[in-house]
Amino acid sequence: MASGQRIIIKLPRNTADIEALLEKISEKASASIISTEIRNNRLVIEIQGSVRASKDIKRTVHDILRDQTSRSFRSVITEDRIRDMGYKGPMDVLSFTLKKMGFDTEWEPPVLRSNAQVSVIRQVAQKLSDALKLVSGLNLSESARKAVMAVLALSGASTDVERVISVGLSKGVLARDRNNKILSVTEWREAADLIRGSLGVDG
Repeated sequence: MASGQRIIIKLPRNTADIEALLEKISEKASASIISTEIRNNRLVIEIQGSVRASKDIKRTVHDILRDQTSRSFRSVITEDRIRDMGYKGPMDVLSFTLKKMGFDTEWEPPVLRSNAQVSVIRQVAQKLSDALKLVSGLNLSESARKAVMAVLALSGASTDVERVISVGLSKGVLARDRNNKILSVTEWREAADLIRGSLGVDG
């Protein structure tokens, strides 16, 4: 006899439209869905049906997520190709900057996946290359350098490197050590976000 079943599926970080996902599951489900809920990046589905129906729904959800992911990431670029564009900086900063510009992006060495067009990725890589030149001669830790680079690339010509650092120091996310080296007090992405917010820089 059919009974209640609970299905728990971990959602990928790049899952786009949750509501659209739930609608597709309802359309294709071979059993009666009692409820759906998102908990800690996991999709929890309660159904009224057999174990076989539960397996069918789980397979359906994985198929939908795979299709959604393949549509989301249109550009797949290797690190070597990005280096050929002239960008020699950290790849995670490129991925972070694209995300803040609203692009669905993921860096999994040695490949960058993004729904940004290659021409856009090239433009952002150039902006980061310019930012890297500005910070290369400064006494910054690796994490502080990443944060400052990202903010400079996102702000364009609207601000300069000294102002970015000054704001970071005043907000307490950057700090100087005894050797006058500038460090990132928080994780570099958090530091970049706080400095961006203080400067009024949109992603």
